Amino acid sequence: MLARLLWGVGVGELLLYGGLGWYLLGGWSVPLAVLLGFLGLRFVIVLAMFAIAARYHSPRPALPASGWLRLLIGEYRALLACYLWLHPLAPWRARSVWGPWPSPYPPVILIHGFFCNAGYWRPLQAYLAGRGVRTYTLDLAPVFGSIDDYARQLGERVEAVCRESGAPRVVLVGHSMGGLVARVYLGDSRHAARVARLLTLGSPHRGTVLARLARGQNLLQMRLLSPWLDGLKRAATPLVPVVSLYSHHDNIVIPQDSSVLDGADNQAYCAIGHMALGLSPRIHQRLYQEITGSPAPPRHGERCRGDR
Repeated sequence: MLARLLWGVGVGELLLYGGLGWYLLGGWSVPLAVLLGFLGLRFVIVLAMFAIAARYHSPRPALPASGWLRLLIGEYRALLACYLWLHPLAPWRARSVWGPWPSPYPPVILIHGFFCNAGYWRPLQAYLAGRGVRTYTLDLAPVFGSIDDYARQLGERVEAVCRESGAPRVVLVGHSMGGLVARVYLGDSRHAARVARLLTLGSPHRGTVLARLARGQNLLQMRLLSPWLDGLKRAATPLVPVVSLYSHHDNIVIPQDSSVLDGADNQAYCAIGHMALGLSPRIHQRLYQEITGSPAPPRHGERCRGDR
């Protein structure tokens, strides 16, 4: 569903930028206008999100100018990769299952976030498959649906994976909204028995101010300190080990310490944007260590001062 929506938006942009180029400068400028339009709009979006993040950020370590530049470029590249490549082409390129089976590790179910699809996980799936970890994905639908409905879809996927693999339990990895979907699912003790552990990436456990900028049932639920999130906090005490990986410089989960979850092992990183979390080699390595129980090597300054 999201892929079709992105294709429709892309065609609309193509016509708009091409038409403007033709009207203002003539036919020779159409390819340039299309390229600059696609790249420019997405750069403006990234800048706007970082501007809002700067206004409402939680306490965080300072970054030098070079660090901010790497952060901005990294998130911009991640946005382009996701919305011009991974998401639109997911129906043709994404595979819902990667990696060998049997495996010494439990199967992993990857849960994407808001306005994303299973294509988001392709780089991580390739990384884990090369290390003997079997992964599964699902596409949550509809795009602006309820997180509670998504949790039911996740439940069906968990049961299907356990039947197919014969594994008694799975590991859940959720990016952004996907972490909330997993928490709703785990609110039932019967479901928690199916899960070995939950790993969340940049999940807005206490919400985000950006959710106020648009409509949709899931966005209403993810508003900062929303009644729905308050109910989730009271009703869904973690029943399995939970690790929350997040960035002090997240540009979508605002304030960034909204990703801190009571009762979880909260691990913060610096200079990684929200979309870049799931594409980051540093995060890939950490997820592999958490999934497999491998010892984590020294991070040599990667951990921010004051990380929890």
